[in-house]
Amino acid sequence: MVWAFHREAEENDNFEIARSIADILRIKSENKCGGILTFEGFEPLGHELKNLDIFYKLGLRIAGFTHNRRNPFADGTQSHVKTGGLTELGKLAVKRMNELGIVIDLAHINQVGFWEILELTNKPVIISHRSALEEYPIKAEHSSAHPRLDVTGGPERLEALAKNGGVFGVLFWGLKDIDEVVSEIEYVIEMIGPDHVGLGSDLYGMDYAPRGLEDISKIPALTEALVGRGHSDEAILKFLGGNYLRVFEQVWK
Repeated sequence: MVWAFHREAEENDNFEIARSIADILRIKSENKCGGILTFEGFEPLGHELKNLDIFYKLGLRIAGFTHNRRNPFADGTQSHVKTGGLTELGKLAVKRMNELGIVIDLAHINQVGFWEILELTNKPVIISHRSALEEYPIKAEHSSAHPRLDVTGGPERLEALAKNGGVFGVLFWGLKDIDEVVSEIEYVIEMIGPDHVGLGSDLYGMDYAPRGLEDISKIPALTEALVGRGHSDEAILKFLGGNYLRVFEQVWK
C-alpha cells in the first residue's frame, strides 16, 4: 500500500505526498490534492522498531499503534479479549515517534494504552476518528469485526486530551444525519473548547454515512450547518483543519 501511495504521487501531477506544513500549504495554494501517509496499526513494522525510521523516510507522519487486534507493540480494542496496554517495544516506540516527529493517533488504542501513551509522550497527540457520545458496534452481530470502541468514553479522557494539547476527530460513520454530526462537534467544544476538535469522518462506504455527508464533497454543507448554529469563523476554521495543523507544527520536524 505504501508502494501504491508513492506510485500514485509519481504518476499523477495533481497529487502529492505531504511531509511538512509547508507541503500542505503549497499543495493547497496550487489547488492540488495531497495525502499524508499514516498507519492504523503497527503491523507493517513487524517486531522491529528500526522499521519506523524506514517508513518515516517514506513519508510516515501519523500512526496509531493498533487497529483492533494486538500486535508486538500494544493491545487493541477487542472487547472479547482481556487486554493490557503497551509492550516494552511499544513504550520505546512512543519515544522514537517523538524523536522522529510522527504524530501519535489514539483512535484505536484501548483504555490502558490510552493512558500509558499520554503519560509517556512529550508531544500533542490526536484521536483521528471517534465518537464522543456513541458506542460501537451499532449492531451486536458486528461485535467481532467492530469491537466496542470505548477509548474516548468519559469526560476525563477528553479533558486529558485537551491538557495534552491534542485534537479529537469527530466521527461521521454511523451517525444519522448532519445534525447529529454537528451535535457531536458541539459536545466536544462544550467539553474541551474549539482548540481541540477536528474532522474525523472515517468515510469508507455509504451504509453508515450520515444523510447530507455521504462523501468528502459534502463538507461545505457541514460548514454551513456550523455557521447556522452560530459558530464563529475562527472556530469553524480550527475544526476544518487549523487544529490539526497546529499539532503537526508542534510534532513534525
